[in-house]
Amino acid sequence: MVTPTQSRRLRGGALARSQALTPAVSTRTYSVWLAQLLLAGIIIILVLMAQALAPQATTSWTFTAGISIIIVTTAATLAVPWDRLPDRLVLVVPLVDIAAIGLLTIDPLLSVGSLWLFPVVWIATYFGRVAIVSGLSLITACIVVRDYAILGQPGPTMRLVVTLLSFGFISLFMHTSASQNRAFRQLLSRQADKLADTVDRTSRQEREGSRLLDAVDVGVVRLSPRGEIVYANERYRALYGLDVGDPAARARAVEYDGFRGRPLAPERQPLARVVGGERFVDERIWLFDQNGDWHALSLSARDLTDVAEGSATLLVVHDITDVIRAESDRQTLAARVSHELRNPLTAVLGYSEMLSDDTTEDRTRDRAEAINTAAERMMRMIGELLLAPAEQAAAPVRQTTNLGQICADAVAAFDPAARLAGVVLRLDTAEAVIVDGDAFRLRQVVDNLVSNALKYTLKGGRVRVAATHDGDTATLVVSDSGVGMTQSEVQRIFEPYFRSDSARASTTQGTGLGMGIVQSIIAEHGGTIAVQSEPGAGTKVTVTLPARPDRGEPDRVGGPSSDVAAADDDR
Repeated sequence: MVTPTQSRRLRGGALARSQALTPAVSTRTYSVWLAQLLLAGIIIILVLMAQALAPQATTSWTFTAGISIIIVTTAATLAVPWDRLPDRLVLVVPLVDIAAIGLLTIDPLLSVGSLWLFPVVWIATYFGRVAIVSGLSLITACIVVRDYAILGQPGPTMRLVVTLLSFGFISLFMHTSASQNRAFRQLLSRQADKLADTVDRTSRQEREGSRLLDAVDVGVVRLSPRGEIVYANERYRALYGLDVGDPAARARAVEYDGFRGRPLAPERQPLARVVGGERFVDERIWLFDQNGDWHALSLSARDLTDVAEGSATLLVVHDITDVIRAESDRQTLAARVSHELRNPLTAVLGYSEMLSDDTTEDRTRDRAEAINTAAERMMRMIGELLLAPAEQAAAPVRQTTNLGQICADAVAAFDPAARLAGVVLRLDTAEAVIVDGDAFRLRQVVDNLVSNALKYTLKGGRVRVAATHDGDTATLVVSDSGVGMTQSEVQRIFEPYFRSDSARASTTQGTGLGMGIVQSIIAEHGGTIAVQSEPGAGTKVTVTLPARPDRGEPDRVGGPSSDVAAADDDR
């Protein structure tokens, strides 16, 4: 991963190298100056040597003309703005140099034909084949003129052939090499542009990733194999009091093993454990920050793979202080409410038992026993609220249970309420439906479903409860002719605190927790639940449970119930 600092260094280094290699003038002007000044320097050396070794050669007009042409051409080269002129005009300079060197070769005392190498290389490097042929043709003309001036007759001499072959080979070689160099430079330029784009894109993605991580309310820190903090987002720095400019600096917060407990030993601190190779999920610690506040933290460490710098570790820190406090407040509230409900329920139980013992009428005794049974069930529920969360999540007590009898008891318990509401409550179970389950929990399921059906069925409507057995499957169906729900509301019926529009518009009170409780109990028993409903056409809830293959003889289902249910609503 390329950091923003590395990206800036790469761009800065490339810019510095570019500025160092780029002349103050254009590339074309610079190349023209370099080639012509090099030839002019050689000519100056030639003049000095001729004055010392062959002064008589410097008196000829051809020598003077050739030297003068090169000097004038060099001066003009330095004065002309070549970057504003077409490329073909630059070719005039080496051609003029070839002609000037040809004048110098006319004097037999001067063997300067090798100087043609400079303009030939220039033409082969920067121009095409037509220019090369033009230059070689001009050299041929100069050799022919020289031979005519010296020998008195032109003709194909060995010197001409050797010169043309040599310069032709050099021209071809230099032209090919220059073409390859230009192609290589273009390739390097494109690769450099791609590399710069990749660096910029990587840096931009890293900055975007850093901004995204800084926006989340979760601490994230990346550690190198040596335990150094490579990156820490804003939330982690705020929790641990790290310096923004130096995330590897010492944290100003202290980690504890519990609220107001003991500070963690250096080897038990999360970062030290990660460096030691330990990986963990949802590790709980307490943090005392630099502002004097306590934070409950949940930490998880995992390995990162396929990263450019090698292996690394990601430490994710969740601040769960509000969750811990909310859970503590919930348990406190549940304990207080449950404790306060015990007193009136104890009185209800006492007086219902006294009423059952004192009365001689069967009907009054049945009603007193129903009150007593319902109060006992409520006392058990209150007792479960006071249990620790681990005890509340214990598996249901499994035993041989007659689901048909549970349905019959529930229908009998709700029958008085159904009569008062003008709703026909019907039981269609006529066989023993034996399941392996918790009778208390299954009764909660039936009570919740029947209660919901009665609440949202208008006067004159019907509610049907049926329990059947088919092989290894027991089926419970509770259907009604009530107000019903839309398909989108059916999909959300198991969400906590959700109530349909018709439920909120009615005067029926509820919290929207009942169906969630039902779904949880059914899942604990390895069953399934399905809901079908249409607005104005009622609702049908189907529950399937694993059944015992040995059902035994059918039990009698029906008769008065000794239980009264209190259930929540979800519609």
